[in-house]
Amino acid sequence: MKNLLKSGPAPHITGVIMGSVDGAALRRAVAAGAGGVELRADTLKGLTNPGMVKVAQRLRRLKVLENLPIILTLRSRKEGGEHELSDTKRVELFGLLAPFADIIDIELSSKIVGTVVKTARSHGSQVIISYHNFKTTPSAARLNEIITKARAKGADIVKIATTARGTKDLKILTGLLLENKDLIVIAMGTYGAGSRLFFPLLGSMTTYGSITESSAPGQMPVADITAQFKLYGL
Repeated sequence: MKNLLKSGPAPHITGVIMGSVDGAALRRAVAAGAGGVELRADTLKGLTNPGMVKVAQRLRRLKVLENLPIILTLRSRKEGGEHELSDTKRVELFGLLAPFADIIDIELSSKIVGTVVKTARSHGSQVIISYHNFKTTPSAARLNEIITKARAKGADIVKIATTARGTKDLKILTGLLLENKDLIVIAMGTYGAGSRLFFPLLGSMTTYGSITESSAPGQMPVADITAQFKLYGL
């Protein structure tokens, strides 16, 4: 698999687009170090299907993103999505927006995961299959089961994002990176904020930074992440 989430000597940073596409803010994020973007399409406000397609088209055509990967995410409400979208609606939107993405993110828990993987493949896109837990961090055995299931469903990359409540949880997540390849691992919450810096150093394929507003507990702005990496000579 070609690694689309690689931008240079420093760890890859994905800027997260929430609510709307702010061209000026996006250009600042790329200038600050974002090596790609995630379009959280579930947060786009008040748009019809054609309106959402126009947003995705505009994003794809922006010169600043010409050689950078775009991740398409329509997050389920169960795993942190902003709006309640039916499975039928999400399948429809994935089909409409997939042509403008390089990578598509779908939750392992979703009943439509197989359909979305097929949609991604039909457009030549890679697939992130994700798992989010906003309450706790499961055991290493449980998380490895989740990784295995995601691979079986067709994941090129598996994303694990859990809430860390102490060093034990951070050690569990660190172990995943030491034992597996092609993972994105994030510890959410105040205790896990540092993971957005040091997990990429251990092999997490990207870290997510906000462009205008945070999309998850503990997420930092792109510019702040870059500044922290520079402190370590990256």
